[in-house]
Amino acid sequence: MKKIFIINGGQEFHGGGGTLNASITEWTRQTLEELGYQVQSTCINDTYDPRAEAEKIAGADVIIYHTPIWWFQLPYGLKQYIDEVFIAGMDIICPNDGRSREEPERNYGTGGLMQGKKYMVTTTWNAPLGAFTQPNDFFDQTSVDDGVLFGFHKMNKFVGLSPLEGFHFYDVRKNGTPERIEAYKQAYLVPTKLSDRKAVYLGRETQERADFIVRRLGDRGSNLSSFVENIVRLHLEEYGEDIEKWRRL
Repeated sequence: MKKIFIINGGQEFHGGGGTLNASITEWTRQTLEELGYQVQSTCINDTYDPRAEAEKIAGADVIIYHTPIWWFQLPYGLKQYIDEVFIAGMDIICPNDGRSREEPERNYGTGGLMQGKKYMVTTTWNAPLGAFTQPNDFFDQTSVDDGVLFGFHKMNKFVGLSPLEGFHFYDVRKNGTPERIEAYKQAYLVPTKLSDRKAVYLGRETQERADFIVRRLGDRGSNLSSFVENIVRLHLEEYGEDIEKWRRL
């Protein structure tokens, strides 16, 4: 049974905040438990023991981070959690940077002990998707993962973790209507509802082009798996009669 560890980084501030990420954490926990996974979770607003948290991370197969973005960065509470926990667990998470005295210029970032394990991140934003995708807009057509979360992804890579496809909730502060949040919830949970999956391999160029499109569709909850599935399904439906004729030839 795979072990999942969820970190709720929805920091409370000035007596408020954190409610959406708490909800996302609960959606994730409930869905994964229903699918038979063993799930543990931590909220950064609660008192925690850094060493115990490090052991949860080291013992998990998948780490899931849920976090808002404050001023284009992780909230300081989540950053503090990461600093304290990773330092407390250096011996079981990442004891060194991977270099040797013999070759000090090589193999930096290969000392992590989390190889073979995965991580995933969701973020919540005040910014709308268009701020990332439209020409001459604020983020210069740079995605969340390639921009604001660049360092976060490198941190996870440094300890040996490999990324799973994340999810970003845009425009949920000024435009966080119940209808919008519910639509996001359904879109976010779609990947976990896909059953009987089979591996499909794409060429690097095709995957990169598809990833580019998917990032631009992020406000609809798209991810590469569902994107490919929907295209194939649409193709089969549209050309179903022709395919049946070809099959009989």
